[in-house]
Amino acid sequence: MALFKYCSRDTRKESTTIERKVQETIQLLKEDKTGVTQRGKYNDYTPEQRARIGKYAYENGPTKAAKHFSQIAEMKREYNEGSIVEIVVKELPTKHPGRPFFLDKALDIHVAVQDYIKGQRELHAPINTTIVMCSADTIVAARDRGLLMEHGGHIKITKS
Repeated sequence: MALFKYCSRDTRKESTTIERKVQETIQLLKEDKTGVTQRGKYNDYTPEQRARIGKYAYENGPTKAAKHFSQIAEMKREYNEGSIVEIVVKELPTKHPGRPFFLDKALDIHVAVQDYIKGQRELHAPINTTIVMCSADTIVAARDRGLLMEHGGHIKITKS
């Protein structure tokens, strides 16, 4: 059912001026491109670049060529080449392997205990857990009795 036969067009001048202003605004918006940004030219290669990419892809495969010629990889290569600094290493000290020493490092108690155990081993004396614990307890008490837990210190010599 067409409703247009029951309605007539408004012939007043106000509606035409409003329509004209709307058309002018639409035209201005079409001409104004300040809010629109252009996207990058992603596949814009020179013939020389295309030849290099094609040759590399033929020799190494397309996946490796895509990684090699990507802009991210190129930026990474340029950054790494620009930040290369020559470093001369004179010596490389080793760190102590294994768990850290339990006994106090400042007093070198662990060295004294190890030396005592090595000396006992050279004399072919039996070495077991009880002997090691007693020798460590005696050496710590001889150096600084206040370090032992029974004298208010922080060292408690146990099997673990």
